[in-house]
Amino acid sequence: MLFAALISCHTVKKRAKPPEPIPLTDAEKKRGLDLYQLIEAKDCITCHTIDTRLIGPPFITVSRKYDATAENIDRLSLKIINGGIGVWGDVPMTPHTSLTQEEAKKIVTLILSLKNQQ
Repeated sequence: MLFAALISCHTVKKRAKPPEPIPLTDAEKKRGLDLYQLIEAKDCITCHTIDTRLIGPPFITVSRKYDATAENIDRLSLKIINGGIGVWGDVPMTPHTSLTQEEAKKIVTLILSLKNQQ
């Protein structure tokens, strides 16, 4: 009976399928920039993953909290640039002042596109 209880408690974690990439600008295409590389290059993956909590919330959880509206994209991109605390707990998100507003918006758009992923 204990064995059956242990098996019933065990669940297989399903990885979220990455979304289709956001279209790149001509300048980004010329530089060979991939938006996943942008997320990696800007140190997002130091604290976040697609579907597992590290220091910050998983991207899929963020995508389920916010609709992909222009207002949310603007607000969240500024939060990435300026940093913040309190929405996801007491650990602050450090500012990413080297990001441009356009880069931050693309990152937010990519993250919010995960909303409908399993």
